[in-house]
Amino acid sequence: MSHHHHHDPHHHSSEHNHDYSKANAEHFDKESKNQEMIKVGTELAQLSAPYILKYYKFDKETTEVLDFAAGWGLVSKQIIPYAKSILGVDVSQGMVDLYNETGKKEDFSGMKAVCADLKGEEGELDGQKFNVIICNMAYHHFEDVGKMTKILAGFLKPGGKLIVSDFRAGGGEVRKDFAHVIAAHGMAGDVIRDAFAGAGLTDIVIEDAFDYTLFERVLHIFFTVGSKA
Repeated sequence: MSHHHHHDPHHHSSEHNHDYSKANAEHFDKESKNQEMIKVGTELAQLSAPYILKYYKFDKETTEVLDFAAGWGLVSKQIIPYAKSILGVDVSQGMVDLYNETGKKEDFSGMKAVCADLKGEEGELDGQKFNVIICNMAYHHFEDVGKMTKILAGFLKPGGKLIVSDFRAGGGEVRKDFAHVIAAHGMAGDVIRDAFAGAGLTDIVIEDAFDYTLFERVLHIFFTVGSKA
């Protein structure tokens, strides 16, 4: 089924206006049932959790977390034992449903997800603010990393931290069937650093964390962390 109507005279959206957010929602609704990617996501979550827990002093009584582009909730699942609550946010309703199923199944009452595409508008997420915002392996899906970082920083409490992981640019082509949802083939560290600085975050740390082999391609996973004054 093709979503591109090249010959339809009533179709005005041009190719370069490719809506990554919509493409991602559609792709991940489909992807949400993909067992192979769940296995990958689980491994990445297990490897990532110790880094996340190192960058902020989590407190079971007080730490409120936003997991942005939360997917199946695989990272949330690793982090919830150390936090008071985690709100998962994802553009894919399919993912959100599975996230909430995971939360129920594991009896993590502090874990719930909503389907939303954050635009930095007044009253989003009921105006909640968070101690920690995590975003794992999703920055390469965002068309405007600077804007997205500003939006996320707006949800941080003073002293809160934004913790982002992604893979470094370079290292071969992405599998063709993923190309339409990946705005960038990996992220350059300085692009994320500039985005964090531009969002007013301070004490920015960039750390190379671990390597992960996906479809015969080695991904160099790194973390970027910044604090809200």
